[in-house]
Amino acid sequence: MPDPTRHARRYATRFTIGMATYVVLLVVALLAADRLDGIARMLVMLLPVPGVLLVAWALWRYLVDADEMVRRDQLVSLALAFGLGSIITFTYGLLQLAGAPELGWVWVFPVYAGCWLLAHLVQTLRNR
Repeated sequence: MPDPTRHARRYATRFTIGMATYVVLLVVALLAADRLDGIARMLVMLLPVPGVLLVAWALWRYLVDADEMVRRDQLVSLALAFGLGSIITFTYGLLQLAGAPELGWVWVFPVYAGCWLLAHLVQTLRNR
């Protein structure tokens, strides 16, 4: 049986490496994009994607290595987050049609990530 503390530390390390990679590459991309145009600008803006992939891999490894209870809780949290995130993004899309300020696609992930965090907190409190 895997040690839950060790398992959580491995996930935290992998997640931190992924997020640090994302942040560094995002800063590089934003600074470089100001000096470029056209296809070069588009390509440089893809630089942060490997960091996001590392974060996704960290989560996948966490779930693969986790016990059934952790997997169930994460599945419930993800399902709740997907529903809430879909409601938020759909509702704002309707508001945009009515004249609300345009928001770019870059905001979709933070909405879903925030919903996931909120759903995970709710699920954690429910289990107490």
